Amino acid sequence: MSIEDIILQNDNRGVSQLRKHLPENFCMETAQKLLNNGSKVIIGTGFYIYSLDAPETDGPVGVAFLAKALQTLGFDVSIVSDKYGCFLFEELFDTNQIINFPITNKEDSDIFATQVIVDRKPDTLISVERCGLTEDGSFLNMRGVDVGEYTARLDSLYEYGNTNNIYTIGVGDGGNEIGMGKLAKEVAGYDKLPDKPCITPTDDLIIASVSNWGCYGLIYALAKITNKDLLPTEEENSNLIIRMVDQGAVDGLIPKKQYSVDGFSIEENNRILSELRNLE
Repeated sequence: MSIEDIILQNDNRGVSQLRKHLPENFCMETAQKLLNNGSKVIIGTGFYIYSLDAPETDGPVGVAFLAKALQTLGFDVSIVSDKYGCFLFEELFDTNQIINFPITNKEDSDIFATQVIVDRKPDTLISVERCGLTEDGSFLNMRGVDVGEYTARLDSLYEYGNTNNIYTIGVGDGGNEIGMGKLAKEVAGYDKLPDKPCITPTDDLIIASVSNWGCYGLIYALAKITNKDLLPTEEENSNLIIRMVDQGAVDGLIPKKQYSVDGFSIEENNRILSELRNLE
């Protein structure tokens, strides 16, 4: 078993079809580049669930643990979302670490993104389970509904990064997230994946059956390289999922407010962590 084998288990949406287009050990390669690239990181996340007027549990849970792991390694970490996602992080991180990106037009989004990068000077931009732009300028959820009215254009950050020598990483599980633009043509060609994928690319892409699991895989790789214990415990993972649901996050796949992520119970999520921890 590899990291990638573990995080691509129970792939119900077909994202593992993209695996052949990526490096065999994409988690370890990405972790090594991240470690080599400088100590300032911005992580974007937050996927709005239209039917429940709430953010989903997939993304923020993994981002919180990834941010904590990077902080343990000495990184300066900021988290960016919009008004539908920022509140999930307010009790976990300092106020000045949280960036509330406005929901506005392209021009103003580009201006805001540029200012964020000028102010924060990130070496790396990471996106986790963040709905991204399609070719026709919409933001499509897994059901093909345009949620652009409720989605800040975080793509502007990664577009800036891609053209200004800032390392970019995307984590996604469905084809409609920022980063999937790296394989947009391939995504559109596979059954079960969207016909109109996100077109915003990142330098490297981590795919997983659940994007939080992609974060767990990246954290494990960082831990392996640095020989530090960075993975959250099963208890920490359980507690954070419960906490975020109690704050207002929902399972976006079902969709329902319950203690699960993309239809997977807390126990099933913890099993992924256990398998990574026991990986030889």
